[in-house]
Amino acid sequence: MDTNKKKKFLLSDRFKRKETQASLENLGPYLTIMYRSLILLLIGVSIANAIVCSRNYCDNVKCDSVNCSSSEEYTQHGTFCGCCPTCVTVLKKGEPCFSIFLRGGPPPKVKCGKGLTCNFKSRTCE
Repeated sequence: MDTNKKKKFLLSDRFKRKETQASLENLGPYLTIMYRSLILLLIGVSIANAIVCSRNYCDNVKCDSVNCSSSEEYTQHGTFCGCCPTCVTVLKKGEPCFSIFLRGGPPPKVKCGKGLTCNFKSRTCE
């Protein structure tokens, strides 16, 4: 590469760097808003997960009658806060059990059958 081309290349490279730096500086206010929004979202999720059932919460809950099918199992305290009975679907060997791994929220509606466990890697009952 001759010296004139080399100088032009170096000058254009400097210009690109300055242009990139300027465009990043223009993003400053947007990044601040994004970070604030993210922090508020995380606070909201933390508060939602911190809500627990009060001591007498179940006293005012009216439970529906439960009739489980042959592929389900009756669970006495299977609803959120454990107030009411519910039916839990019993999974057979090889059936997907991904929802068992989810943390937080309502109790699981499925479980692996007797003698089976949910394999973390395959996410199936084995």
